[in-house]
Amino acid sequence: MKKGKSLQQITRFSFAALVCFVVLLLGVSIRATSRICQKQLEYSNKISLNLYAHELEGGMNSMSSFCQSVYSDNHDFYLLASKTADIPSKVSALRQLSALLDSGVFSAGALFIYDVDDSVCLYRFGSSFVFDKKCQELAGSLMSYWSSLPPEQFGTWNILCDDTHSLLLYNYRMHNMIIGAMIDLDKIIVGKEDLPGDYLQFAFCTDTEILTNRSYMSSISMTPEELVMHRTNNGLFPYGSRYMVWQVPVSATQLKLCCVMPLRYFWIYSDSALWLIPALFILLIGVIIILYFLLKIQLEKDNMYKAYETEHAMLQYYQLQTRSHFFLNCLKSLYNMLESKNYERMKLMIFSFSNHLRFVFHDNASLVPLSAELAEIQDYYNIIALDRTVPIFIDQNIDSSVRECLVPPLLIQTFLENSYKYNENEGKLLKFSIDIDRIELSEQNYIRIQIKDNGVGYPEDILNQLNNLTEIYFETHHIGIANLIRRIQLIFHDEYKAAFFNSSSGGACALICLPLCMEIGDTT
Repeated sequence: MKKGKSLQQITRFSFAALVCFVVLLLGVSIRATSRICQKQLEYSNKISLNLYAHELEGGMNSMSSFCQSVYSDNHDFYLLASKTADIPSKVSALRQLSALLDSGVFSAGALFIYDVDDSVCLYRFGSSFVFDKKCQELAGSLMSYWSSLPPEQFGTWNILCDDTHSLLLYNYRMHNMIIGAMIDLDKIIVGKEDLPGDYLQFAFCTDTEILTNRSYMSSISMTPEELVMHRTNNGLFPYGSRYMVWQVPVSATQLKLCCVMPLRYFWIYSDSALWLIPALFILLIGVIIILYFLLKIQLEKDNMYKAYETEHAMLQYYQLQTRSHFFLNCLKSLYNMLESKNYERMKLMIFSFSNHLRFVFHDNASLVPLSAELAEIQDYYNIIALDRTVPIFIDQNIDSSVRECLVPPLLIQTFLENSYKYNENEGKLLKFSIDIDRIELSEQNYIRIQIKDNGVGYPEDILNQLNNLTEIYFETHHIGIANLIRRIQLIFHDEYKAAFFNSSSGGACALICLPLCMEIGDTT
């Protein structure tokens, strides 16, 4: 038959499986934590992207509305486009339009009004610009660009990108008059001065072209196709990529606003969180080790409990190994008393015999007070005295301070029974002496029990056996004092002392010293 695994093997296997599970959990936790950090980065960076995109969209909406309003509702603009106004009226109209430009300009943009025929140019640049010669040159180049623009591109935002500018342009034309709006995309992005220079880089792009921050994108070999690839991965960094990219679209245009972050900054960002996991892992391993040792301690306790149960069973076995002839003799005596109608002696016999049986079947895993043991001596004496022609004299000399000390059941009764049994046919007065007091040995208190009789004493071979009884074993004969010593061994282990000898006159003597116990588990 296949032998089952021991509890220790099962415990070790369970511990190893738990460690493997924790290692797997560590890997999953690192992956989950990196994913969470990535999502947090995506969330924070998309907030920045949306802020910039909304800023741009707000400027586009305000400036396109301004252009539409001037084109459709402004009298001065209509007057100049009709070519019917005299010079003073034109001057007045241009002055009114110039003042109107101040109210509609976006900080990162500019507004323009051109009279193509007279080469008149009115413009206002937003607060993000420093007005200089470049602004004048830009105004001139835009007049040429809008003058050649086909009508189907009026009223829409168009992209103009060259080596120096990346612009969004919007315009309307009425005859010789052009109203136009320009937004410089390079003015939209504001750098994060509190972060490393390349921590986050922003750029406007389309599906085919990078419009702003082209020098940085070129330095990292980032192409529009790669930006599209990153966008389709929802911000996740593909295998082998060294960058993370997030994008948001700009409404009413083909523009996308993207931000690029080198992957090394992701690990810096998530460093504290990722280090926290190994720390928790080490803590968890420590807890597992502690639980392992606690389990080991519990197993040892269980083993001790099983040993205790075994000892308890052995105690019960030894105490219940009583000779049946004693009970049969008691029943026989009761029958004789009944036949002779000696009811008073019969009552006394039944009372003493019932007390004796109750004491004999007492749970001997528990100690009993010495006073209870002495009461059992009296009951047992009453039984044998009623059935014996020659009386037994019991001499007791008990120290009053030890009467409530705890002792094993049948400690003294076993010796009285032994004396009665082996001196039954001697035909003389049997004297049984009990001396109990308190002594101190090796700085520990003991209760000393001295028992002797004036009978035939112990045979030599029995003395040798009793004085050398070191092993606990089961037997079916010679139960008595040997079983008592074995019960004492199970209860007190090596803390007791016992000696057996015969007196000079031949009587049996026993000397037993037990640890002084006033309550269960106490040794004083």
